This record gives sequence, structure tokens and C-alpha cells, in this order.
Amino acid sequence: MAFVGTAEQVADRFLEYINIGISSFILSGYPNLEEATISGNALIPAVRRKLEERRQSSQDIAAV
Repeated sequence: MAFVGTAEQVADRFLEYINIGISSFILSGYPNLEEATISGNALIPAVRRKLEERRQSSQDIAAV
């Protein structure tokens, strides 16, 4: 599977897979160093932020 797009767009696709139970991903691209830098600086933080937002949202709903 290949994802192409901004870090935000790819993070959204990752969350779709996380929603169905996928918990491990292999990130690769070419050129390797540039793609690893993009993943580390933009993609992974975007996924973490979106997961945290979802967690907070579910806590807010549970508190109601």
C-alpha cells in the first residue's frame, strides 16, 4: 500500500487503518533520508496529535 499526500492527509489514512486494528506500519520512501526526515518531523507528530484529539473527544463524550 502506498500513501501519497501531505502529512495531514496521510495521517488521516493511517487513522483509518488504526480504526480497524492495524497497529504497525512500515514507513519507507525514496530518497530514504528525506522521507525519514519528513516522517519523523511531520507525519508521526500528525498521527500522534490526531490520536490525542480523538482520545480527548471520546473522554468529553463520556463525561456528558
